[in-house]
Amino acid sequence: MIGTSVLLGLLVVSNVFFGHDLVTVFGIDHMALRWDDILWGLVSGFGLIPLLLSVEASVSAFRHSVLRRSESRREEQLKRIIFGSMPRSQSLMLALLAATSLKAAFFEELIFRGYLLTNLMLLFSPPISIVAQALVFFLGHLYQGVYNAVMPFTLGTILGLVFYLTGSLTAVMIGHFVADMILLAIQAIAMGKGRLQIGSPRRAV
Repeated sequence: MIGTSVLLGLLVVSNVFFGHDLVTVFGIDHMALRWDDILWGLVSGFGLIPLLLSVEASVSAFRHSVLRRSESRREEQLKRIIFGSMPRSQSLMLALLAATSLKAAFFEELIFRGYLLTNLMLLFSPPISIVAQALVFFLGHLYQGVYNAVMPFTLGTILGLVFYLTGSLTAVMIGHFVADMILLAIQAIAMGKGRLQIGSPRRAV
């Protein structure tokens, strides 16, 4: 989140320095709350969930069957840092995940689809632009590990396509939020159950 904020700040400063219109540069003129934008966002968000889960399952199967490797120690530590500090209360946990997902959806879509994809499409064809911005999105998530960054690449590609088809920044923000929120909630609940199973005493048979 800090890295995203710093990148956004640098982009704003650089464009102000060069006298560019920030509303156009960041695609803010593509933001609206029309019903079709909301519908596109919800459809893309819920549609992304089975796709991203299947990508995650495929990557996990590849790592286990071909590479004979599970998660690295760094990946496990990162998950513990993110999900280990979650509140025990499910309502508080969901509120925290919602706030996190909302911030990520707003800032990341503003930068990667609103700014990067809009400007790339001025120079290249739509397919090249969509793949290029998804690759940059992938690189920005490498701190999660190479294999874990495959899901952001998939997310970036689909949201890039949705943005190209709809021209709506609102739609991709909603889609990003919905997919992020549900997938993070699934992970957090799974991690929470794991902690309970580890921490609870075994019953006598």
